[in-house]
Amino acid sequence: MNNTMHLLEERLYDGVSTYSHYINTYNKFQNVKAVRYDDENDMFDKIRLKVLNGEAFAFACDSKEVVTSWYNELYFEASVETQKRMVLFTKDTDGKLCKDWQDKMIFYSPKISTGVDITRLEQTEQFVYITGNSVLSITLYQMATRTRNMKQLNYFSCAKSHDAEYLNIKDCDNKITSEFNANVIGLSQHFKDTCTKEEHGVEASFRKIYTENTYLHDYYNTSITKFFEDELTNAGFIIIKSNKKMTRLNDEIKEKMNTMKLEISEQKYELLVNSTIGKEEMTSDEEDEDVECVKEMKKRVDILGLNTRELLVEYKDLIQDEYKFESFMNYNRLHKSFEYCEKKVDEITENKMITGIQSNVWFKVKYIHMLAKVCGIEGDLFNFEKMTCPDLRSKKVYKLILAIKTLYRKRDTVEYEDYDLDKIMKLYKFMIDGLIKKLGIIKSTKSKSKESRDQYIYSIDEDKAERFNKLVTAMNPIATYLIEEDEEE
Repeated sequence: MNNTMHLLEERLYDGVSTYSHYINTYNKFQNVKAVRYDDENDMFDKIRLKVLNGEAFAFACDSKEVVTSWYNELYFEASVETQKRMVLFTKDTDGKLCKDWQDKMIFYSPKISTGVDITRLEQTEQFVYITGNSVLSITLYQMATRTRNMKQLNYFSCAKSHDAEYLNIKDCDNKITSEFNANVIGLSQHFKDTCTKEEHGVEASFRKIYTENTYLHDYYNTSITKFFEDELTNAGFIIIKSNKKMTRLNDEIKEKMNTMKLEISEQKYELLVNSTIGKEEMTSDEEDEDVECVKEMKKRVDILGLNTRELLVEYKDLIQDEYKFESFMNYNRLHKSFEYCEKKVDEITENKMITGIQSNVWFKVKYIHMLAKVCGIEGDLFNFEKMTCPDLRSKKVYKLILAIKTLYRKRDTVEYEDYDLDKIMKLYKFMIDGLIKKLGIIKSTKSKSKESRDQYIYSIDEDKAERFNKLVTAMNPIATYLIEEDEEE
């Protein structure tokens, strides 16, 4: 919003007097009821009744997992005729929008927020489920108002309120400036030498906008539901609340949803195996339909280079679990050389601003390499046993440790002068865990020694490491090409 205002101000005060700005005062949703459900079961029952009666509606949720679970459960209970009218839109679905929304029961994630109008002749109800874990209130409002001819809005929220991270815009600017300075340590000397004065100016302008956006994002994230309701009120909705204690979905329904999720995942996996191994037995129409159904799994299979039934079975968990797959991809990145990693960072900084770039995975990998080097395990990032305490008197080590604590937002109470090998190892494990914890490769064992009972011994689970190392070795001849093409963060 602030960026838009900057643009409008420049247009208004550029000396050109021909610009006219009109404020649209029309409220399409004036006096439409917005009913807040405090009991998740009540809203589920209302939607379930609509499905059983074959009534059209729209259901929006800021979580792909939740909207998919609700869709699957209700689809299972629906009649065959009703199932034909039920549509799910998430990042995992084919992306083809309906040409005719009439009589449809639409379930969607933030994949649909703006640019899509669900227009029907008859008034229908809109449902919104808010977790508060992805998009902000303005996007939730956009999702909630895709139904243009709305009879009533119904919403449930389990989003939690929390304190703001930044005290004010100045505090936000100070922290982002600290992160920027820490990012500079991770840049290559070549990049520093070739960065022009003009590029420095562009970076400074971008950092100002980035700071404003970050501060506003943090502010509106403190109470997603409140700000969503503010948006509704401003749009003319009449909010109706019961002010009861929030109640979550009962365990029986949740268990059914989880069971169905596993069953569908197994069905997709079997379909993937058959479509990958048994292509010669399939017609082109069957192949297109199957590939669309399991396209995300198929993409993982292609990247991992799993071309036999044995490999598909061996690494089934990576195929089915997108988060474990990403952890493995990070594990593979950690096996790349420092030179390769620095090359990737240079490529990224050629096309992106330095501000905020610490979230890029290659920056994280590079800082792990840098800490490993001063700890004596350069080129052998998982050799905890041979880690040595770096020279803490070194200015280089001092800057590196503080940069890592800043970028990783390590909220510990350890002062720099209190660091020793044990605390350095704990910090190092924290960095690696952030990338590959889902794989369970690193083991933590509390020391049994009386002198060091509060210390932990870190080691590698050899069986798990061997399993993933085999795949790293097998895929790398093709992985370099595939990863470079696909993994821009």
